[in-house]
Amino acid sequence: PDAPALAAIENADGDGDYVVDWDDVVGAESYELEEADNAGFDPSTVLYTGVLTETQVTAQETGRWYYRVRASNDGGDGAWSDPQSVGVLPATPVLLAIDNPDEDGDYLVDWNDVTGATSYRVEEADNPDFDLATVVYDGDVSEYEVLGHLTGLWYYRVLASNAGGDSPWSNTESVSVVPDAPVLDEIQNPDEDQSYTVNW
Repeated sequence: PDAPALAAIENADGDGDYVVDWDDVVGAESYELEEADNAGFDPSTVLYTGVLTETQVTAQETGRWYYRVRASNDGGDGAWSDPQSVGVLPATPVLLAIDNPDEDGDYLVDWNDVTGATSYRVEEADNPDFDLATVVYDGDVSEYEVLGHLTGLWYYRVLASNAGGDSPWSNTESVSVVPDAPVLDEIQNPDEDQSYTVNW
């Protein structure tokens, strides 16, 4: 039989539940659907064998998944269809409250490990809407150490990424960095009158 036409896989919300479907092939008696985590299908898994022209995938793990299907009859197996892929997004990270009791410029931005995530991206802004936000970290470790930050009130959020795409942004956490205490100079007033200067 001819190769089936595999439809584009719809998964707008990026979760692990979606349908893989293809067209009916004249003369086909059954279909075989393969799934893989790579475009070369090496290795691959037979996800479905049967007479239907669609398969419901549920609770798929996060990542990018590739599919192809072929039709069979007594004459043998037809050619594989063109592949289609679909992304399953990682879970949203949970950003922990930022501990900085002395309100200096050194603190840790920390979040939970997300299953299947291959990297994380942290944004920083001086406003809770993240207007003109700056990406301050992009890496595979689930924490970001800040050293010597400027004074102000700073907001942070993080997302997880893998081949399936980017998770939604985490919750927002903020931290205050206050100026250092001034150093007050010794007050000079040798004649002990009512006029002297206070410097710092």
